[in-house]
Amino acid sequence: MNLSGKLVSWIMAFWHKRLAVGCCIVLFSCMMNANNIQIVRDDPPLDPTLPAWVYSVALLKVYFSDGTYKEGYATLLKNGRYIASSETLYSNGLYPKMILAKMQDSSAKELICIASLHLEAIDRDQGLSLLKTADFRDDYCHKREESYYHARIYAKYAQIFHSNPYTNQKTPNSDLYYPALNEGNSFSIQTTDISVAELLKSKKFLSLDASFKKGSALWGGRPYFSEVGEFMGMASSTLENQKV
Repeated sequence: MNLSGKLVSWIMAFWHKRLAVGCCIVLFSCMMNANNIQIVRDDPPLDPTLPAWVYSVALLKVYFSDGTYKEGYATLLKNGRYIASSETLYSNGLYPKMILAKMQDSSAKELICIASLHLEAIDRDQGLSLLKTADFRDDYCHKREESYYHARIYAKYAQIFHSNPYTNQKTPNSDLYYPALNEGNSFSIQTTDISVAELLKSKKFLSLDASFKKGSALWGGRPYFSEVGEFMGMASSTLENQKV
C-alpha cells in the first residue's frame, strides 16, 4: 500500500517532520475541543478518578492472512479515524485482513468491542498509520448499527489536532501520562520518567532506551498525554529499525 495523497493532505499538515532513531515518542500538537458536540445525555463516569482522555484510547486486535496476530494501541480522532503505530499494522510484507478496536467507556469498566477498522494510509518511515471506521460492533464483536454508546464515544472523546503548540501554561511542567492494560481488562494510568518539558526541548522525536519497553510487551501506538489532557504523542519505531 502506497502512502496516499489523502495521508499527505489530511495528516502530514499536523505531523512535525523530524528525524527519528529507534523507538520513540512522536510529538504532536493537539488538544481537546468540544465544538459542535451534541450529546443527548451525559452519563456520570463510572470511575471519576480516570481522566477523560483514557476513553479516546483503543486496543487494536490485528489479524493477517498468514495467521499472524498483533495487538497495539490507537487513539480516536475526529470523523471516525484513529492514529496508530505502523508496526502494529504491518507484518511479513502483509497488511491487515481484519482490525478490531476495543475501548473503555465511562459507563463500562472493561474494554468492549467498538468497531471494525480498515487501514486508510501508512507511513512506515515515520512509524505512523491512519485507520478509518469500517463498521460498528457489539460487545461480542458482531456487526451492528451505530448505537448511542458508539456515538457518545466518537462525539465526546475524539482527540482534535491543534495548530498552536501547547498554549496551556501547565503543560511544560507536566509529567507524561499513558494508559496501561491491567488484569481487569481495563486501562490504568501510568507516568513516565520523561516530562513534557523534555519532550518539547528535544525538537525531534524523543529516542527511548530499552527501559521504555520494560515490563510491557504492549507498547506500539501507546499515546501520551499531559496533566491537563493534551495529546502529546505516541510510541512508535521507524522503518530502519523494524525487522520485517
